Amino acid sequence: MELSVTSNIKEFSKSLSKFERTQVPYAASIAINETLTDVRDYVTKKSWPDAVQVRNKRFAGVAFRREFAKKYKLQGSIYDRLDRAAFKYQATGGTRRAKGKHLAVPTSNIKRTASGRVRKAQQPTNLKNSFVAPMKSGRKGLFQRYGPKGKKRRLMYAMPEQVQIRQSFDFHSDARMIATRKFGPNFVKAFNRAVQTARL
Repeated sequence: MELSVTSNIKEFSKSLSKFERTQVPYAASIAINETLTDVRDYVTKKSWPDAVQVRNKRFAGVAFRREFAKKYKLQGSIYDRLDRAAFKYQATGGTRRAKGKHLAVPTSNIKRTASGRVRKAQQPTNLKNSFVAPMKSGRKGLFQRYGPKGKKRRLMYAMPEQVQIRQSFDFHSDARMIATRKFGPNFVKAFNRAVQTARL
C-alpha cells in the first residue's frame, strides 16, 4: 500500500533568504516524520478499528511501521512489517485466490484466542477427526467429527478456490486526509524551530 503526497516547498523556498533555504531540507524531513506519526496513529486507532471487528487491539500498531525521511532523502513511508494480506485486501478489495487448490475460510465453529488467532489445534492441518466433504452448496468444506463415537459433524472451514473481499479499510483516503491536514503545520513548526536553533 503506497501513498504519495506533494507540497509547495520548492515554491515556498524562493521567498527565503539564502540562510533560511539551508534549513528547509532539515525542517522538511522533520515535518515528514511527524506527519508519518500522525498518519500511523490515525490509521491504527481509527481507520482499522472502523473497518473490521478488532480482536487484537495491538495488531495494527505492531504491524504498521515508519521508515523515516532524512534531510538528504525527503521521502518516508508507512509499511506493514508483518506483510499481512488482510491489510492489502481490506484496503483495496478484490479477489483473493488460493495459492494451492483451496483457501481455508474459518467458520463460526473455529474458536479464536483473545488476540484473534486460530488456535494451533484448530488450524486445518492440525484438526483432529477431520475430513473433506461437500457442503450444502456443493462446494468442498473441511468437517470435524465429534460427539459419542464421532457420529456428529460440524463444518470448520469452507474451502473455496477464491473469495471476493469488499473494500472496507480506508487506508489511502484516510492517510491522505491526515497527511494533507498535518504536513503544513508540521513543516511551519519544524522550519521555525530549525531557523531559531541554527541562529543560536
